[in-house]
Amino acid sequence: MADLLIPLRELAHTDANVAYHLWVLVFPIVWVTLHKEEQVTLAKPMITLLSKDYHKRQQASRPNVVQALLEGLQLSHPQPRMPSELIKYIGKTYNAWHIALALLESHVMLFPNDSKCCESLAELYRLLNEEDMRCGLWKKRSITAETRAGLSLVQHGYWHRAQSLFYQAMVKATQGTYNNTVPKAEMCLWEEQWLYCASQLSQWDALADFGKSVENYEILLDSLWKLPDWTYMKEHVIPKAQVEETPKLRLIKAYFALHEKNTNGVGDAENMVLKGIDLALEQWWQLPEMSVHSRIPLLQQFQQLVEVQESAKVLIDISNGNKLSGNSAVGVQGNLYADLKDILETWRLRTPNEWDNMSVWYDLLQWRNDTYNSVIEAFKDFGSTNSALHHLGYRDKAWTVNRLAHIARKQGLFDVCVNVLEKLYGYSTMEVQV
Repeated sequence: MADLLIPLRELAHTDANVAYHLWVLVFPIVWVTLHKEEQVTLAKPMITLLSKDYHKRQQASRPNVVQALLEGLQLSHPQPRMPSELIKYIGKTYNAWHIALALLESHVMLFPNDSKCCESLAELYRLLNEEDMRCGLWKKRSITAETRAGLSLVQHGYWHRAQSLFYQAMVKATQGTYNNTVPKAEMCLWEEQWLYCASQLSQWDALADFGKSVENYEILLDSLWKLPDWTYMKEHVIPKAQVEETPKLRLIKAYFALHEKNTNGVGDAENMVLKGIDLALEQWWQLPEMSVHSRIPLLQQFQQLVEVQESAKVLIDISNGNKLSGNSAVGVQGNLYADLKDILETWRLRTPNEWDNMSVWYDLLQWRNDTYNSVIEAFKDFGSTNSALHHLGYRDKAWTVNRLAHIARKQGLFDVCVNVLEKLYGYSTMEVQV
């Protein structure tokens, strides 16, 4: 036995994958040989071990100790009962997504009335962008017909009808129609889905009003810059906002820094973008290796972060060009504003997919629209000296507004289409060159 174990122990110290697979192979074999009382006795210290903070040192390691321990437990029969919140935390923190999902799915089958287990599983589905799986889980355990019908409508993109259903459900709950039979988690789902539908329908006024009424700074940050209401954001949201550090938060703060157009604005925005990229890369590393779908929201955020960097270059190019040309006819000659023209041309070629949700299109093109306003402001006096530069911002702004309205119409969001055409351009005439 020593001749076998000693070399295996040496290999385990040399190669982490060998240690991982040895544990996963041996632990279930040992577990099944134990008596039931011994299994119950051993389960508690195993759960305590998985809860230890010192595992955080291996958070970025692949494989890591927590993955090995959890998979060993997941392959054991009978499986020990573990707190669902702990499984969820381990899954998303130590890149043990699939192990945690398998454990929670088996627990849901064994204990169908355990609401915490279902909520933990639904949260993991949400973090992995598996909305169909999440909707299916909620439909199976929901109490009301409104929840099931509303989620089906959301899955098929009928945002208006879904929003109306969730609103009706919330009204019925406040009127006491359900007599406290609906769990709090399901009522929270109604509110969450109503807000999600509002974002897909570009109802930024309604979202801002809701955010103000409940002091939800995350919603306020996301909606105020699209109204736009930079003043309220500056005076009431930025100084008070205490929300989780995410790439999206850094992105919005970068938007705000660039919009201020002060001497430190560009530098602050670039710092925000760099921190946002670091956070996004950290999230990317924490996702499953072969899961493309879970990375789609991050890819969209990466594009937005890149475009903030490009917006900063646009402002720098305008500033440098105006200094050289002195706002005179000199600006007509040479390669002044070359970066600006290249970036604006690239933006036309780099748009989201036509099947991406409206919120993805709106987030991207709304910020471009703000940048075009800066370009128009910079070249408003160039009408007689350089008509091409004078019309540059107007032309790209018009193209962007029409493109966004076109996508809204194609997706059946006719109210959004009309609203975009009425409010986003802001000028009485529009010249569009394809």
